[in-house]
Amino acid sequence: MTGLIMFCAKYLFALAPLIVLLVLWRVPADRRRRLLLRGAIVLIVGVALAKGGGAIHREPRPFVVNHIVPLIPHDADNSLPSD
Repeated sequence: MTGLIMFCAKYLFALAPLIVLLVLWRVPADRRRRLLLRGAIVLIVGVALAKGGGAIHREPRPFVVNHIVPLIPHDADNSLPSD
């Protein structure tokens, strides 16, 4: 089970961009432009909110507080926003 969890954590994130590319490839050009513009706006707003939230609220990661060795190596930085 640990192997499956590690595989998903390391490689499954690559599936999301592939799905986005597939959707963009299948939609008409005018709709594609609107989707890309909306996606860019959502990306910018999302990053700004995450960075702003991280600057306002500081909390250490649980493995740091509980002195646990994480399954996947990770820096002991702020837990908000999550990586």
